[in-house]
Amino acid sequence: MARILVIDDEKEILGVVETFLVRKGLEVMTAQDGKRGLQALDEGGTDIDLIVLDHKMPYLDGAGVLEEMKKRGIRKPVILLTGSIGKDTRDLEVDELLLKPIDLNELFVKIRDLIG
Repeated sequence: MARILVIDDEKEILGVVETFLVRKGLEVMTAQDGKRGLQALDEGGTDIDLIVLDHKMPYLDGAGVLEEMKKRGIRKPVILLTGSIGKDTRDLEVDELLLKPIDLNELFVKIRDLIG
């Protein structure tokens, strides 16, 4: 079973995405900010197959999480969630970019395409 880490500061989004992906047969971990997301990667990174990452978050945003992952040598497929696409999002090294509000079926298709 694939394990997905969802990092988003909005509790509602975490809950909806987690419930949907679990119903699709995936194991889901959640983190409510970038720092907690990195901690989850440090603790169980080898078991995480893909990361769904919010772009705009307080404390440590999506770009900061990506930068820290790179420094730590953590390479996982990443789907970035964002409210708008601009230069700051286009320049990030992610596997997929999805606009909010999230289309959960599209998210699932992207996850399936990335992890098989």
